[in-house]
Amino acid sequence: MNKEHTPSFIKLNSVFTPKIRIFCFPYAGGSSATFVPFARNINADTEFLVIQPPGKGARFKEKPYSDMPSLVEDLYLNIQPLLNIPYMFLGHSLGSRVAFELLRKIDAASLPLPIEFIASGSRGPQVCAIRKPISSLGDKEFAIALQEYGRVNQEIIDNDELLALILPAIKADFKISEEYYYSGTDSFSCPLTVFGGTHDPLVAEHELYSWCDLFENDKKVVIFEGKHFFIEENKEPVINAVKNIIQSKIYK
Repeated sequence: MNKEHTPSFIKLNSVFTPKIRIFCFPYAGGSSATFVPFARNINADTEFLVIQPPGKGARFKEKPYSDMPSLVEDLYLNIQPLLNIPYMFLGHSLGSRVAFELLRKIDAASLPLPIEFIASGSRGPQVCAIRKPISSLGDKEFAIALQEYGRVNQEIIDNDELLALILPAIKADFKISEEYYYSGTDSFSCPLTVFGGTHDPLVAEHELYSWCDLFENDKKVVIFEGKHFFIEENKEPVINAVKNIIQSKIYK
């Protein structure tokens, strides 16, 4: 179903004349798979695209970016022709921070801002994302540390060949997460929705509200049952929440 849209974005669905376009930003080590259920279950007038940076998916042979400016510059150059219809950003964890930095570049260039910015499973970018850095560990140690996030099983850890294939891009993502920190004073006029999990061990509920300091109005926080990856493990209510936001934009 997926097909390359530009070097940095792939389409998750095919819409002849979309009324709205949603750009999706996965968590560290994540992929388009998180957002495929959204594209399959949300209004036919909505086109879903997901970022496809070097080291991921069809670009897995390319060297991944390990710093935020390089990643965002790549995305910025490729997203400009795609801002020709109303659009939204939807990012989870690291993805929400990447989306925020891309928002900053779009705003600085006086290009159209998203009609909704959805930050999911993340503290605001002015708050450190990862308390315990792991990206500099050796492959085995890094893979074991990833178990704390619930994203790798023992079979993968025991497979040296598979580890060598998948870990460079994941390590690069974590390095970005560990090093990135926003210290500016910008604020944005686009509406903000923040998603969080009731039992997220990485992001406390009160930390979700730090996003609100960076947006001027129309701000809300929505809590779902689940841990850090509630966007996948409890996806139905999250999809419905996104669907409601879209409907409020298209049919208002």
